Amino acid sequence: MIPERICFTNAASGIMVILYSKEKSKRCNQRENIMSVARVTEISSSSKKSFDDAVEEGIKRASKTLRGITGAWVKEQKVSVKDGKVAEYRVNMMVTFVLED
Repeated sequence: MIPERICFTNAASGIMVILYSKEKSKRCNQRENIMSVARVTEISSSSKKSFDDAVEEGIKRASKTLRGITGAWVKEQKVSVKDGKVAEYRVNMMVTFVLED
């Protein structure tokens, strides 16, 4: 049986192709395909509160510029330390957004 979603990413360009399949009938081999192309971009964000807040702020800011955001994954987490205490939480994220036709 063909999965409902198959993703291919070109690491050099950061472009992701997503193939969606929807069943047309009860037979598994008859399917309709809808293709979308998505792009993956890396962003950095920080917060004085927490890693979760840094992620929220990063997505909030990216949404002002990018349309069609479908997801993100945190690639890296770091903290900035000052006087023996955590001063800032930082995240690097890979944000996925679908390109418009």
